[in-house]
Amino acid sequence: MMHSTPWPEALHHLHEHKIAYVLITVLGTHGSAPRKAGAKMLVTADESYDTIGGGKLEYRAVEHARALLKRGEAMQDLEHIALASKTQQCCGGKMSILYECFAAPLQRIHVYGAGHIARELLPLIAKLPVQLHWVDTREALLEAPAGVLTECHLYEQYCEHIANVNDGDIHLIMTHDHAADYALVEALLDRKHQRFIGMVGSETKALRFRRRLRSASFSDDDIAQLCSPLGLLDIPGQTPFHIAISIVGQLLTLLEADTQPSSSKSGVSWPQLKQHYLANETVETDNGHSSL
Repeated sequence: MMHSTPWPEALHHLHEHKIAYVLITVLGTHGSAPRKAGAKMLVTADESYDTIGGGKLEYRAVEHARALLKRGEAMQDLEHIALASKTQQCCGGKMSILYECFAAPLQRIHVYGAGHIARELLPLIAKLPVQLHWVDTREALLEAPAGVLTECHLYEQYCEHIANVNDGDIHLIMTHDHAADYALVEALLDRKHQRFIGMVGSETKALRFRRRLRSASFSDDDIAQLCSPLGLLDIPGQTPFHIAISIVGQLLTLLEADTQPSSSKSGVSWPQLKQHYLANETVETDNGHSSL
């Protein structure tokens, strides 16, 4: 669906709801073209906002943007287009279009429990590039704090949620019930292939749980997957706020690996930019100056 909403306004909405999108920018033009350099539009899997003009040209750009979205990674691409018969345009000019793909966060974090720590924690996690899921058995408590985008899951038993987790998810256990905590730990270890399983609690509680897991025939490698007490222990304070801060500190360390540069990441290379420059030495911009 196409929307006339200006792209800056739409950008705020997409960021707030963590929706993947491609920002399309007319990087430069030569000769006659539908829009001047600097024109932009946004494209998601199902929607488009604003316009770069050109009818068939825009249709082609939107299709290319959605092909980039299907890759599921942040990347850039640069395309040089002659506005001729191939694009069903009669302008006769040229356009260079930059595609900047911003992928939706793939990392899922599940918070079990709607107590004091969770309520301090959720607004902090909501600022991270993750998909947040909040689980509890008490409907009256399962109301997301203002401004926090999370999927809320209400069950009779916490472990019912395990059917909805994916491999590589992160789990933070902080329910009001030690028996529920233990049942979740067992279920998640049985589920396997989880990225992180953390549980709030004292050293004594953690030791007791590890003994029970060993008696339940879990291996030492299995038991080592449980991180408890949860959070950075060198952060002082025992209030819900301090504990939440310590947990987020641990999460930031865990998520840092996702932001490391990778040689497999796609982007606009210097040769591409050089090609653009050589092909369009007199590219027109809004102020009449030549530009890349």
